[in-house]
Amino acid sequence: MDKNFIGKRNALVVKKISSIVNSDWQLVESVGKVNKNFYDKYKKGTCGLYAAGSHLVQLINIANIFPAWAPFYQFMIKLVPFRNRKRIIFASAFNTIVDEVVDHSIKKNKKQKLKEIIYDKKKLIGNENVLRQISTKLISMGVDLNPFLEWAEMEERNMNGEEDSEGICFRSGGCEVATDLLNWAIKGDEKNRKLILEVAFLTQMIDDVIDKKEDAHLGIKTPAIIGKWTEKTVVERFTTLKKLVLPEIKNKRLKLLVDETINWYVYWLICEMEKSIDI
Repeated sequence: MDKNFIGKRNALVVKKISSIVNSDWQLVESVGKVNKNFYDKYKKGTCGLYAAGSHLVQLINIANIFPAWAPFYQFMIKLVPFRNRKRIIFASAFNTIVDEVVDHSIKKNKKQKLKEIIYDKKKLIGNENVLRQISTKLISMGVDLNPFLEWAEMEERNMNGEEDSEGICFRSGGCEVATDLLNWAIKGDEKNRKLILEVAFLTQMIDDVIDKKEDAHLGIKTPAIIGKWTEKTVVERFTTLKKLVLPEIKNKRLKLLVDETINWYVYWLICEMEKSIDI
């Protein structure tokens, strides 16, 4: 993405969000250790893709409630309750690691099921153990994880050639259930869900497009590999996201600030993802 496209005045907002999610990351690390080759992706996925996007949605909500605070927009993120932050970071960690386990552990071992990893008492290590611990945390907070089990089964069917009726390939289920979990984390409504879903698809598109060579090397089939997601579709989704958010904001100054923040968030996200490429 061209740096000239980015409104630099609001970089501080993204930096503050990044600082908060990196602080909350300590809660996730205390749960258990993932495999070494997954750690960087785990942290960037949890903090960058999911948690930062959720905080951005919350920030837009707060800004709409207090439009007169536009001059202090970069400090509004501090209004997010710690309880919400805890829900966000664990929901984000689950979304990141369940994707890894489904893509690698389960697809390599056809006999292994996501339900067994989450609920059975059999001793686990590495990524699978951390997934179970994160799942236990979420269940204790009242989350129903059954939709994720249904999504995992759908992923497997798609990998075996079954078409996705929504026409967005086999990422549909993952993005939908990830959105539901994050919307639960921020206690959002249907408008929030639509916004989070756009953020989820945009970040997944960026991730798949950037990781195209690596995924091809590993034999992982993604929408980018088969040509459904390209740099062009990333730009189109980014435009859709902004069209969804900006008309809702009536205060002109606030609209400009939110616009700049979204630009910065996506630019920062792309930079973070590019750092994690192995090939």
